[in-house]
Amino acid sequence: MSLGGIGVWIDTYQSDEGDGPLELLLRDDSNPDGRLLSFEFDDRDVKVDKATLFLRNSDMLLHDEPAFARGQKLLVTWGRRQFMGKPRRMVVKKTEGTDPLKVVLLDEAVLLDKAPKKRIWYNCTDSDVAREIAEENGYTSFLQDIVDTKAVRRSITQRGSDARMLRMLAHRNGFVFFVGADGLHFHPRNMEQEPTRWYTWRGTAQDNGEILSMPQITANLAADIAKVSVRARDPLTHELVEAEYGVASGVETLGDYLASLGNDEEIGDPDSLEGRRQARVTRTTEINAGYATQAEVEAQAEALYRTTAQGRYKMTVTIRGNPEVGAKQLLGFNLPTETFSGLWYVPHAVTKIAAGNYTIELECMKDALGKLFTKKLRPVSKKKNQKNDDGGDSAPDESSLHKVATIILGQDDQPTEGWAFVDPNGKTQRVQEMTSAERAQHADLLPAD
Repeated sequence: MSLGGIGVWIDTYQSDEGDGPLELLLRDDSNPDGRLLSFEFDDRDVKVDKATLFLRNSDMLLHDEPAFARGQKLLVTWGRRQFMGKPRRMVVKKTEGTDPLKVVLLDEAVLLDKAPKKRIWYNCTDSDVAREIAEENGYTSFLQDIVDTKAVRRSITQRGSDARMLRMLAHRNGFVFFVGADGLHFHPRNMEQEPTRWYTWRGTAQDNGEILSMPQITANLAADIAKVSVRARDPLTHELVEAEYGVASGVETLGDYLASLGNDEEIGDPDSLEGRRQARVTRTTEINAGYATQAEVEAQAEALYRTTAQGRYKMTVTIRGNPEVGAKQLLGFNLPTETFSGLWYVPHAVTKIAAGNYTIELECMKDALGKLFTKKLRPVSKKKNQKNDDGGDSAPDESSLHKVATIILGQDDQPTEGWAFVDPNGKTQRVQEMTSAERAQHADLLPAD
């Protein structure tokens, strides 16, 4: 199989050397003189991205290439000549061997990991510290994507590099920290962005075009956490402070959604209106945080719940190579299983290019916060299995239904804009597709996903 025209393009910046981008075309049947033997890009949303190139260097000329000097800052992109991705800001970590020559690149976040520091901030938030560190490292306001944190902390101590500090702050807020092509990021995983691309599984890998392996899904409802409770003592008053985050705060979990798909025999219980549904999803994690303020325990409860909910459902799948697809994105998957069709977030993607092979291995996670279901709209009512006076199910008053803009399945089972008619209990009674005029008129009302 020939993959002619595929390669890696490297350009230096903040350097006076070099005459232009270095073109490393893939060596295959259509290009036997190509320098590139293989390329792998390990893309993550919580760790440093890493690129590894194996290059033909029988003439040893690449040893004199300025772009491969240790510590050199580079702009790196790959794909086809007519279809390349956004340039990545990377740094040369090391080179090994001669023929092939192995070149290892790390993303620019590694430059924040060089010098250990010891310092302290007083009466500020974690996001205040993140902004100060970003400014110190040359990431001015237009190169920052930093979301404010609420808890004002009496003191924040740094012991280690700037990158280690930012990773610690991100972890305790349920955020991610990384340096991308557009600057420094410090925020929650973006589970409400527009999907980069939709993929459809048609039954076999040979018949699926861009999906090259059967999606492997892990779903463990036994590990479902519906609520996180954190308790602590206020360091000044020594009074008990506590916070809860989860279903009790009105946040619907994927466990709620999946349970709602069961029939009455599965979820009904004559001794309880909540029935077995409650037993299946209401699990609480309780944490003793020692000494902390009210704002700090609230931040910890929300961060733990968010991190757990977002990672509860996982999928691995291999797709055809595409330079625009990678980690930190949402991808849509149309699968035969209605439960797991919809949008998946990608925390880890590995792009692999070699002769006859250009693929991306994806590790995806399903949003379990109840926001990303486009295949079926089934909000969970707080009053389950409620009966009317005659012993039958309560029927909603048509005049009481609330009209909400949402996403539904349109023609050919493709996500499209529509209306959901929801009763006072939050239960969807019916849906209908918007007209073209309504789509243009009400575009601002549609959910971000």
